[in-house]
Amino acid sequence: MTVLRPMAFMELMTHKDFFPAVSTWHVMPKLMGEDRPVAWLAVEDLGAIAARAFAEPERVVGAELKLAADLRSIGQCRELWRVKTGRAPGSFPMPTWMFERIAGSDLTTMWRWLRTAHLDVDPQVTRELLPTALNVGDWINRQRSPAAGY
Repeated sequence: MTVLRPMAFMELMTHKDFFPAVSTWHVMPKLMGEDRPVAWLAVEDLGAIAARAFAEPERVVGAELKLAADLRSIGQCRELWRVKTGRAPGSFPMPTWMFERIAGSDLTTMWRWLRTAHLDVDPQVTRELLPTALNVGDWINRQRSPAAGY
């Protein structure tokens, strides 16, 4: 058996189903801290790593892999967003209790835990499996492409 443990998906910053203006850009830093490192991974990279695990099982059988391609705080991601797009990411202030009414409490519980948790995650592990794994800056650039609809 191989266990893939992806960390925070970069898509939390943009995908409408995750309410990014409220969640990632407002409630998450409020509960976790603006400067707390977050281990990020693009969903497409998780798919590529999973495919590689099936194609080359001898490399990963028996492993429990914490997957992250980049470690950046929300503050750093916000600044990268400004640099790459020329504007700040959208933010919509909302009380935490109201966000929990909409999205449940799983995310807020995790963000509170992440405020003090120590994550032993090394992006090099992910890069050994997938050297082309996107960092946050490259991922933001991809979101700006016409194919992404941005």
